Amino acid sequence: MRATIDTGRPRAASPSRRGDVGRVLSGDVHHVYTARATFPEPVNAAVFQLTCSPVHNKVQRSMRPLFVMAWWRPLAAVLRRLMFRSPHIDPLPVEWRTVSGPYFGNAIATLRTNGRKAEMVVERAEPGPRLVPLTTVALTDRRPSGRRGGDRGPE
Repeated sequence: MRATIDTGRPRAASPSRRGDVGRVLSGDVHHVYTARATFPEPVNAAVFQLTCSPVHNKVQRSMRPLFVMAWWRPLAAVLRRLMFRSPHIDPLPVEWRTVSGPYFGNAIATLRTNGRKAEMVVERAEPGPRLVPLTTVALTDRRPSGRRGGDRGPE
């Protein structure tokens, strides 16, 4: 994955498959969000970070403003500039844009695939037998994930 980020070119899933495909499933704590990567040059595959906290991992109300502030783009830009002034940290040629979230509280995310289409469905877990829909994010639009041509990714 680091090679993909450094080069801005996702690798094919296997030598026999045509096209740029990459998959990494990972998790985070305390909230749910979806972010999309934009690269300095267009790439052929959309690159997303899909994150869903496990059930029963609520953020205390007193901590939520800190989480929200951490997602505030102007503050993130200032912190990123300060961080990359260090001689020990190399900037990555990728920028992440929030597509959905952050959502707090208990949630369940489902990755739905159908042929070449994919979407992430996030539902809030509440008492009772049903889940409450929060968001659905389409993951397979064909727009290049790059900045050229005015495409800066979702805001």
